[in-house]
Amino acid sequence: MPLTLDQLPDDIAALKQLVAAKDAELAAAKNGLLVNQLTIETLKAQIAKLRREKFGASSERIERVVEQLDLALDDAETASAEVAAPAAFANEQDVAPIGCGFR
Repeated sequence: MPLTLDQLPDDIAALKQLVAAKDAELAAAKNGLLVNQLTIETLKAQIAKLRREKFGASSERIERVVEQLDLALDDAETASAEVAAPAAFANEQDVAPIGCGFR
């Protein structure tokens, strides 16, 4: 959650600690997004492979697997969007209005 100027500590050591904590939080969020993107790409590749196989030898099993992977892909993309939306909103809030020297 973004902090206002009133919420920031005046002590340099406390500010350094706050920056380190925010940096660790950001790194964890980026790592989570990367893992989610890899999951999405893996699911897309598996779905594409199974769809190619489906036309070679029709199988109900392949159809069920494709449907399950489609659902997993939808879940992963939804989770990714839910994580990205608050971050995008926070980035919009961090932009200083034009004409201001600082926030």
